[in-house]
Amino acid sequence: MHEAGRGLGGDALYKAAREQIHARLGIFPAPLDVHRIVRDLIFGRQDEWLEQELRTLKPWAAFFGVWTRYRAREGWEHKMDLDAAQIAAKLGRPTRYLETIEEQLAALDAVPPERFVRFLAAGDWRGYNEAYERHYLAGDLEGLAAAAQGFPTYCEPIIGARDALLAERMAPELDAGGACVIVGVAHCPGVLARLAERGFSVRKFPL
Repeated sequence: MHEAGRGLGGDALYKAAREQIHARLGIFPAPLDVHRIVRDLIFGRQDEWLEQELRTLKPWAAFFGVWTRYRAREGWEHKMDLDAAQIAAKLGRPTRYLETIEEQLAALDAVPPERFVRFLAAGDWRGYNEAYERHYLAGDLEGLAAAAQGFPTYCEPIIGARDALLAERMAPELDAGGACVIVGVAHCPGVLARLAERGFSVRKFPL
């Protein structure tokens, strides 16, 4: 995945939202003293190092490079896919993947770069996180799905084009029974609707 993100376009994101990225990642000008001079000589300036890194990445890889750093600063440590795989392994349950890496990468490559630029430059990062957490703890699927629409990857290549595929591939496992399927919340409305069309009964359990 790391090499798959290599390419061009990431520097455009950085240049379009440089000040916003710096503020949210805590990159601020510091007094020029001996400690800073030594640190910059050894490690390089933070802003230059970040720009050089993003310059070698595709737009989606550059965005997620910034976004994951921001999430880490805000204390968000969990990753749905990895957490689910680890839980399944501990329970001794087999795992099945609904997509290949190649399919996921193709979807990311199709996201319009301007969506990433717009979110980096003008999006309410903290507000998005807080709303997502609030809806999640309340078990509010409709609120979660609505909040997700503000995220840059909420677009046809990522959502609409994949919902039907996800529903089709999980259906045999659901038919067999005993399956737990995990998808991103933005996919839930479309996937659940398609499963209902296939004759599955969809119920919401109280928290």
